[in-house]
Amino acid sequence: LNFNFMNNKFHIVLDRDGTIIEHVHYLKDPDKIVLMKNVKNVLENWIDEGHNIYIHTNQSGIERGYYSLSDVNKCNDKMLSLLGKKIRFSSICIAPNITNTIKKNYRKPSTLFGNEILQSKHAICSE
Repeated sequence: LNFNFMNNKFHIVLDRDGTIIEHVHYLKDPDKIVLMKNVKNVLENWIDEGHNIYIHTNQSGIERGYYSLSDVNKCNDKMLSLLGKKIRFSSICIAPNITNTIKKNYRKPSTLFGNEILQSKHAICSE
């Protein structure tokens, strides 16, 4: 088999905390956001190559009552501001729970978000 990966477009799913931004335990203050070293360059290169980039982040602090979904969105807005206008994510999945009490449980390691990406993009998976 001959694979030419240069022409393929990928769906890349990244965690937010510790991958795109430095990890801060139960982050709710946008002023504490710091980008990981070189992440902006890597994301820009992937976008230039035409890849779709997604964020999948567990935010159990919402269910625990440490912060709100609005706090998470403010942090995401700050992250996007620091990354610049060129970098836009295809989707951001926020998993707010720590338990299985909600019908659609996106908490990693759930594959629900990944499966939805594949279904929405009409991806063909083969062995």
